[in-house]
Amino acid sequence: MPEGLRNIRLPHTPRVGARGAYAFALAAPLCALAGQLLLGPAVYTVPFTLFFLAVAAASWVGGLRPGLVAMVLSAALGDYFFLTPVTSFGLTLRALLPLGLFLTVSTLLCLLNASLRGRDRERDALLAQARAAVVLRDEFLQVAAHELRTPLTALRLQLRSLARGMEEDAHGAGRVAAAERSALRLQALVESLLDVARLESGRLELAASRLELGPLLKDVLARLEPLFTEAGSSVRLSLPAEPLEGVWDAARVEQVLVNLLANAAKYGAGRPVHVGVRREGLRALVTVRDEGPGISPEVLPRLFGRFERGVPVRHYGGLGLGLHISRQLVEAMGGSLEAHSVPGQGATFTVALPLEPLAATGSHSVLAGG
Repeated sequence: MPEGLRNIRLPHTPRVGARGAYAFALAAPLCALAGQLLLGPAVYTVPFTLFFLAVAAASWVGGLRPGLVAMVLSAALGDYFFLTPVTSFGLTLRALLPLGLFLTVSTLLCLLNASLRGRDRERDALLAQARAAVVLRDEFLQVAAHELRTPLTALRLQLRSLARGMEEDAHGAGRVAAAERSALRLQALVESLLDVARLESGRLELAASRLELGPLLKDVLARLEPLFTEAGSSVRLSLPAEPLEGVWDAARVEQVLVNLLANAAKYGAGRPVHVGVRREGLRALVTVRDEGPGISPEVLPRLFGRFERGVPVRHYGGLGLGLHISRQLVEAMGGSLEAHSVPGQGATFTVALPLEPLAATGSHSVLAGG
């Protein structure tokens, strides 16, 4: 479930049981009476001053009916103690005006608070429905991705087998290779959907182990060399003299690096991509900078959201999940992922990972929301 939806805390009217509401409705006018008597002549000119507060509080806490109970009791107490003739329930014509005004205003207060409580119930119901819908969506994504995973794996195996049988047919082999690339992209999409579902449900497992960044980065770059060659981009790598080691999940660090480097090749096609590793205090920093079109300042604040992109989808495609997943994974390992860009001058992504382990080496779960 998205963190924002999960952490919504709406302001509510108080919620108490029926007995508590009616007990409060009886106690509030008695407290108002005590206050009126203590204030003495100062409130005699407006004999229902504190009783208004009692009715408002009772209807706010308990709703319409407890508010009306507090209103009737307040009217009786105010009449007996403050309206002439005092200490009597008899009413003079002159006393009817303040009593009528009190009853009218108190009724309106009760109706207003009852309306607010009804609005709160409707809002809570809508929020519960939204949360339930998000849970169902995440469960569907996870099930669908799992169901797609197996046939995709079988399809890729079949395509590889077919390619081996067509070594002498260049045209056919090329078409099979194109089909395998499409299957690979689809598999990557399925894995992204699975990661999103796992992250949102808190079921993503991290396998922490001691890892050196330099060799891992070189290995990733070697595997992505065809991608950079196709994009017409060279890679300029800068590594520190001393090795940088930490306790991280090797597969997930690799996943983050692959995503950032693939984005740099895609958006900075035809221009150099600069990759650097350095130490800063107790953190290892990996920077990936392209010389592409850059990211507008309006997009940067939401760049790491789900289905967000730094450029129009019609130009580059993609679902906009890679950066969202990457940041979640880096934060799960105790680090951070930030982006800096000037439009027209490319974009720089910086991964910061802690060199001091935050937890013991081993497997642990990632809580939803990063």
